[in-house]
Amino acid sequence: MPGKRVGMVIGAGPNVGRTIAVRFKEAGWEMVMASREIAAKTEEGLHEYQVDLSKQGSVDQLWKRVKNEVGTPVCVIYNAYSAHLPPDPSDPLNIPEDDIATDMQVNDISAWAAAQHLVNEPPAPDGLKTFIATGNVLPFIDPMPQYLSLGMGKSALAHMCAGGAAAYGATKARFYYASQVKDDGSLVPYPDGPAHADVMLDLHETKEQSNFDVRFLANGEVVGE
Repeated sequence: MPGKRVGMVIGAGPNVGRTIAVRFKEAGWEMVMASREIAAKTEEGLHEYQVDLSKQGSVDQLWKRVKNEVGTPVCVIYNAYSAHLPPDPSDPLNIPEDDIATDMQVNDISAWAAAQHLVNEPPAPDGLKTFIATGNVLPFIDPMPQYLSLGMGKSALAHMCAGGAAAYGATKARFYYASQVKDDGSLVPYPDGPAHADVMLDLHETKEQSNFDVRFLANGEVVGE
């Protein structure tokens, strides 16, 4: 689709993911929404793809399809996550190894694959390519044992974004780990879709790589980066 900027939300659920896709579409983008389940019908400018991020190779297949059928994404928003919680919060290591492997595949390895594809594509027409991970502050606060698996995944994802920003932020692509927080900077249990959408669109439109760690409130105000 000549002249169109293509973005992709991986993990396009009905709250944050879809809201981000719609906000970008309203700004003139062609948006791909990739998730485990897809709607029977969607609106113009939104392209739904089914993907199982727990499977190695799934992002490679997704990227090839999107590139051939919609166009090459210049902005990837990784909104997917998997979290197996322990039956007893005081015993967080009592989670089967297979479940931890699934969580890490979804939270980190598939994110790595998406970032790798983005970086390896030719420069965008306007020079702007961006990888944005939907984060939370688990990597930066005292451990919460009941969320050990999710915290492990988010910590690795944040580290990947930090490394991506350092390696590629001035050349191939900007990297951000964007977390909604409460007014006191603490973890938000129920993220706000419109706030994520506005912040992430602004991050892509900002040409210079800034601090990879971006934190914002429900009103969209950036309070730390």
